[in-house]
Amino acid sequence: MADKNRSLFRRATHRVFRISERYFNQRRAYDYSPVATSVLKHPSPVLGDVMSGSMFDPCVVELPEGGLAMFVSRRDKGSIERWDSKDGIAWNYKSTALSPAVDASAWDSTVNRAGVLLSSSGWLMWYTGQNGGSSAIGFATSVDGLTFNRVVATPVIAPELEHEGGSAMNPCVMAEGNGYRMWYAAGEDYEPDVICEARSNDGVNWEKLVKPVLTKGNEPYDAHKVGGCSVLRLSELSLAMFYIGYQNLDVARICLALSDDNGLTWRRSSVNPLVGPERNAWDSHSVYKPSALLGRDGVVKLWYNARKNRNEYVGFATIKDIGCLI
Repeated sequence: MADKNRSLFRRATHRVFRISERYFNQRRAYDYSPVATSVLKHPSPVLGDVMSGSMFDPCVVELPEGGLAMFVSRRDKGSIERWDSKDGIAWNYKSTALSPAVDASAWDSTVNRAGVLLSSSGWLMWYTGQNGGSSAIGFATSVDGLTFNRVVATPVIAPELEHEGGSAMNPCVMAEGNGYRMWYAAGEDYEPDVICEARSNDGVNWEKLVKPVLTKGNEPYDAHKVGGCSVLRLSELSLAMFYIGYQNLDVARICLALSDDNGLTWRRSSVNPLVGPERNAWDSHSVYKPSALLGRDGVVKLWYNARKNRNEYVGFATIKDIGCLI
C-alpha cells in the first residue's frame, strides 16, 4: 500500500509540475512572427475538426494522374488514413491505410507518423509503431495505395544507439539510385530530440549513420530539440530539410536546414523560423511536422499539423520561391 501511495504521489506531483511548466512554456509562443516574409499561410485548418479529433503528422504524395494523397495520423483510432485532394486544401476521405496491430501487446499497437513513396513497383510506407512509451519504424506496402500490408512483423528501424533514446519515429524516405535514404527523429518518446539518417537497398535492412545529422541549435527557436522532417532534393548535391524546431517542450515551429554536399552537413536558413503559432488562431500554441512538395515553378507547398490546447489539425502554407530561403 505504501508503494502504491508513493506512486500516486509521484504521478500527482508530475502532473502539477507539467501544468505549471506548460503554462510558462506557452508564454514563448509569440517570440517570433507566425510566418517568415516569404510564406503565405492558409487561415484555417485544411483537415481535421471537432468530429474527427486530432489529425497530425501528414505526408503528402503527388498522384501520377494528378492531384494529391495525404497519409495522416488519426489519434482517436491509432491509425493512418488516406485523404485525397485536387488543390491541397479541400480533402476527401479515401480509406484507413494502416490499422493498429490486433494484438494490444504488439510493438505497433498504435500506428502513426508515416512516410510514403509511390514507386514503379507499388506503394511503400514506412510508419511509426508505438506501445508502452517507446516507438519504432515498420514497413508496409500496397498495390492500390488504399490498404497497406505489413512486410515484416518486426521494426525495420528500432532505437539502439545512445542518441536514439527509446524512440525512432517520423520516417521521411527518399528514393536514391537503387536504394533509399531515410531521415527519422529519435530520442524521447513524447517529443524526439535529434534527426538521424539511415540507408537501405531494399527498404527493410537499414544501415544507420553513427551520429545524428541535425541536433538542437544555438538560436532560441530550436535550442531545446529538433524533430520530424521532410526532405526535398533541389539539385544533384543540394537538399532542403523542413523540420520541427522546439523552443521548449510545448512550443514548436517549422524551420529549414540546407545542405550543399548531399546531406553530409547541414546549415540553418537565415530566415528561420518559417511557420509558427499565431495569436488567437487555431494554431496558437504550437506548429509541428511538415510535409513539403516542390513545384517546377519553385513554389513550395507545405502541410503541417498545429495545436491549440489539445486539438491538433492539419494546416497549409506556400512559399513563393524557395530561392529566397537559401
